[in-house]
Amino acid sequence: MEPIILSEEILTQAREWQDECILRQNEKSLIIRIGEAVLVSPVDGTSNKVVLYMCDDLRNGGKSVKGKTLIGVYSVDGNRVEEGGRTVAVKKHLPPAELRRALLHELTHTVDPTSEGDVQKQKELYEQAAKEGRPVFNNELYAMPSEQRAFVTMLMEDLREDLANGLACGAGVVANRYKEKSKEFDGFIGGYCQIGHPAEYEQALRHIRQIVDELRRRAGNGTTPSERKRGHS
Repeated sequence: MEPIILSEEILTQAREWQDECILRQNEKSLIIRIGEAVLVSPVDGTSNKVVLYMCDDLRNGGKSVKGKTLIGVYSVDGNRVEEGGRTVAVKKHLPPAELRRALLHELTHTVDPTSEGDVQKQKELYEQAAKEGRPVFNNELYAMPSEQRAFVTMLMEDLREDLANGLACGAGVVANRYKEKSKEFDGFIGGYCQIGHPAEYEQALRHIRQIVDELRRRAGNGTTPSERKRGHS
């Protein structure tokens, strides 16, 4: 399975939405509509309308989460108003680094062709777990292809900053660095990949290498935001 490497257009949109979320996080509304955009998948070139909300309380199967993606476009009162497209929600008052990773994780789902099937699998998992009177175990989610991609792709902006700051970005070094910085990434890499899932761990390392290589290529071509700014100064 190949990684999802987000385009500069998607990364730029994520930065704009992150700024808007931070600007509006003290509004009293429980659900805030941040904006909408059409995002093009870097995998198959399909376009999806994506609507972003920020919520006081965000849950998946009763469990508090930082981000969530739904198939279809939903209104602020929870009605499905369009069959196509995607709806993304992120939790209010996340620290900037956590907000950025949550946004990129969910935006990866919106452009990943495998995500729609995995959303249905998740629904079935939660229904089955409810019947059995148990929670959905994280490992059941980590086994899904769309999650395995999103947990690495969510680090793209972190890795861009690391490269710009001259930090070592070997795949193993990156994995260990972000196990310390992100409990979500640690759960996936440390709690799943490194415990009984060696193939998934090697895949994650390969995805990190490919993303780092692409970010280096973009920096060399002057296609990162900082490079473009210097090019016009």
